Parts: sequence; C-alpha cells; structure tokens
Amino acid sequence: MFFIGTHIDPSTQTAVFAVIRKTLKNVRNHYQVVDVWQAPAGHAPRILAAMYRRPDLVVKKRVFSQDRRPKKDVSAHPKIVVCGSDGACAVETELRSKGLPVESVLLCRGDAVSCDGATRAGAGADYHVPETLLWKTLSAVAQETRLGMEAAGAVSNPQMQALAPILAGGENPCANLNEDSRCLLLAIAGAVWFRETIRYTQAYRTSATSKRRFI
Repeated sequence: MFFIGTHIDPSTQTAVFAVIRKTLKNVRNHYQVVDVWQAPAGHAPRILAAMYRRPDLVVKKRVFSQDRRPKKDVSAHPKIVVCGSDGACAVETELRSKGLPVESVLLCRGDAVSCDGATRAGAGADYHVPETLLWKTLSAVAQETRLGMEAAGAVSNPQMQALAPILAGGENPCANLNEDSRCLLLAIAGAVWFRETIRYTQAYRTSATSKRRFI
C-alpha cells in the first residue's frame, strides 16, 4: 500500500509531499520513500487529489469477510496523511468536501495525543499529536532499519539525496535538523506515525461516480 505524506509549512506557505510504499516483512511494517517534492501550499489540494487517483499508486486487494460473505476485489487508493497546523486543516477540509478521505496529523503542545472523530464514515480523522512523538516514532522505525529510500529515485532527486544520509545508518534521523530537512521529514513522520499507531480498519463507500473503494 502507498501513503502520501504531506507537510504544510504555514510560515513559508510551502507543501512538501512524500510518496511512501508500505510493505509487511516478518509481521512488521517497512517503509520505503519513493519520491519527495515541494510545491506552493495553495496547490496541495489539487496535487493530492490527482495523486489519490494515480493508477500506479492504486493497489488491488482481495478482502475476505468474517461472516461468510463472498470475497471482494477492491482498489486500495493511497492513504493521504497531512501533517501541520492551520495549513493542514485547510487542505484536509477542502479534500474531504470533495469526498476524498484524509487523515490529519495536527502538531500540538504537551505530550498527549487526542483525536477528533470523523465527520462521516471513511472521511478520515484529525489527530492532535506532539511533534516530539512524531520524531520518537520515526527515530524508532529508522533504528530498526524499517525505513529506507528507493535507490532509483535518489539518483535524480536532490531532495531525496539530501534525505538519504539522514535516513541511513540506523542513527537518530531527527537530530540537528535544518528547516528544510525538518519539513521533509515531517511529511514522512506523519504518515509513519499514523501507520504505526492507528489501528488499521477497512471501510467501503459508494458514490454516484465511483465503485466501492478500499480506504
């Protein structure tokens, strides 16, 4: 399955995007960063809507029922996880109004996580998460060598080249970050924290323009 991790920086009005492939190895989640890039924050809803529908990021899955209903072949669209503060709220509100599910990781003070429930089934929820907890989760995954980078993408992408030494070696990737690296890592950290922390659920939704989808 793919995740599209996004960090909105309100101070520069910049959006950072990270495409992350999640696989399961030895009953543990492993993450590989496939691509990263930046764009003006105002373009984020349009970019994320297009990414959500990209055929190469949609994975076919077979879902089995626990109550003996027939098995289903469903489309697993990439999970959008937007990390930030005020800018993140604006992006997720616009995307949800268009029927796209978005998980929102809103940076907060303190050391406790809270959640605002979804306004409708399958829309995604708003999680208020201390930034220190995101770094702790990302650091733990990196030190367990469960976070890597696609070699082919790193060859031609300067931003991935900058991230490669930070993610390599199993050391704490969150120490001594400059602002550019912090924004790039937050795009990744929000998605990784969500997958590592929030229990996975399956839901189906229908609309006038789409078949049932796996979200």
